[in-house]
Amino acid sequence: MAREIAIDRFGGPEVLQPRVVPDTAPGPGEVRIRQTAIGVNFTDVHGRRGDYAPLRAMPLPLVLGIEAAGVVEAVGEGVERFRIGDSLFGYSYDTQKVPLADAVASSAGFPGLIGPLVFDTRPYQWFRYKDRSKILVDPETQRQRKTEPFTPDFPIVHLWDGGVYDNHGLEGLHDFIHGWREDIEFFIISDGAGRARPERYSRGIKALMRISTGIMMDQVRSLRSRAIVERLINHDDLGAFLQAGNSSRYILSQAKLPQVEIDNICADSMTDEDVKLAAEMPTVIRKLTEVEFERLFRHGFEVADHTLYGYHPEIFTHMSFSQARSSARIRST
Repeated sequence: MAREIAIDRFGGPEVLQPRVVPDTAPGPGEVRIRQTAIGVNFTDVHGRRGDYAPLRAMPLPLVLGIEAAGVVEAVGEGVERFRIGDSLFGYSYDTQKVPLADAVASSAGFPGLIGPLVFDTRPYQWFRYKDRSKILVDPETQRQRKTEPFTPDFPIVHLWDGGVYDNHGLEGLHDFIHGWREDIEFFIISDGAGRARPERYSRGIKALMRISTGIMMDQVRSLRSRAIVERLINHDDLGAFLQAGNSSRYILSQAKLPQVEIDNICADSMTDEDVKLAAEMPTVIRKLTEVEFERLFRHGFEVADHTLYGYHPEIFTHMSFSQARSSARIRST
């Protein structure tokens, strides 16, 4: 059986309907792929709304989505390029010529900078794991897995930034299907960028920048954030998602603490106005003022303290910011 998201009418997100359908055999010239990653972009949004003419002309119900990667499960008549079990890409330790540090530095400084990078796979030695497992394991177990030589199907690929910003730097720690890596007992993810805010209308080059460095990255970040929260809510993966911009009352209310306890904690917490100022603090290269630093520091402390205590009181105890400051002063004297 397969899962898909379909629409039987055009409209807002509420028209998206998950459903389970039988696996279908690929026809001549087709392959069936077990998808391990999919892309969601604005073409899909416009298609859902009915704004995109080519999709609007197609019969309903309609399954959206045109981007995917995974493993070939079945091939139709006449298909010679792919075989069952083929991964659509491989791995390589041959990284001497790959300026990874430069790419990461560029990504952190300006996430769209390495977008046009063209990568030639042919000079490198590639391999894949014989067990074809996608489960994340600890580094030592990973090194012991059996490998075999592999030639990527695509000699030239165009890379796009994986994103310390938009993916939270979690590529090696979180798998969309299996959750946390096996050796992680409690996973704390911090999103210091806060919630995505509505974009202002722009024209010309500003509109292009809004799409490339605003909307697209926020979409990817939102997808990764939702996947993390889904693991926390629906599975046994232990952890916490810390998000800048969440007030103390919002966090504790979402954690369903008693109202009396929420009121007591919030009485000694930042106001909603100060939380908003901290969340909307832009990235600057100048030295922060003492007031700015104190506001950011306290907001980060309270988001962490209230999230961890609110959702895991059996592991973490609550300590107000003023109590923590007093305790730090005592230890330093």
